[in-house]
Amino acid sequence: MSALNILLLDDDAESLDLLIRTLPSDVDGTSIRWKPCGSFDEALELITAQRFDIVVTDVYADQAGQAKEPVTSDARGTGLVEAIRERRFSPLLLITSGVFPPEYQNGPFLKLADKSSDAEISQ
Repeated sequence: MSALNILLLDDDAESLDLLIRTLPSDVDGTSIRWKPCGSFDEALELITAQRFDIVVTDVYADQAGQAKEPVTSDARGTGLVEAIRERRFSPLLLITSGVFPPEYQNGPFLKLADKSSDAEISQ
């Protein structure tokens, strides 16, 4: 059986835990190895140290104890794609239930998907 190594980044611990518990461990005969990650800095270290077939990340940066704000208000969020690509090329799936930064558009190696829509994420 073939396997995909997927980095899953979400700075909200509850969301990350829920995703890890509900995401499949295999799809159509392909094993999925999820590597959960709860911080931007840790994700960049992991990406530098190893190759992932796909990086899936929430594009919000949650501030402890505060409501989430759209990524356009977070400098780290808006530089996420560039920071990842500076370290290693990987296809990216950006997920949110809010607004995407205007500089990010769907393309061959970048997919934007609404977390609240299963149909968008599974495409």
